[in-house]
Parts: sequence; structure tokens; C-alpha cells
Amino acid sequence: MTPEREPLHEVRSDRRARLVDVIDSSREDVASRLTELHGQGANALGQPRPGTDVYIVTFGDQH
Repeated sequence: MTPEREPLHEVRSDRRARLVDVIDSSREDVASRLTELHGQGANALGQPRPGTDVYIVTFGDQH
């Protein structure tokens, strides 16, 4: 069963608005989800990894 995912959140900057996907690591495998979103890449040894250039880790209560 796939866990219910958080909706995409709109992030505004002075240049443009863009959507940001939220991954809840308590309910999803982060590497699998990043690969789903960004495709598969490879590390310096040629081993598979998410094709994500940058991701930001935050945590805390949503209130």
C-alpha cells in the first residue's frame, strides 16, 4: 500500500512561483521517492543514486 502523500506546496520568490514536493521520511523511503521525482543518476563509482542535485532537509511541527 502506498502511503498518502503531502500535497505539493507553492513556494514564492521575487522571480517566480514554483511547486515543491514534500517527502515525509517517517512514511516514505527518501531515496526511492527522490528517484521517482528526479530519475536515477550515478555516483562517482557508477553506483545508482537519485538524480537529484539538491534537496533540503527540514523538520519540525507543522503548527
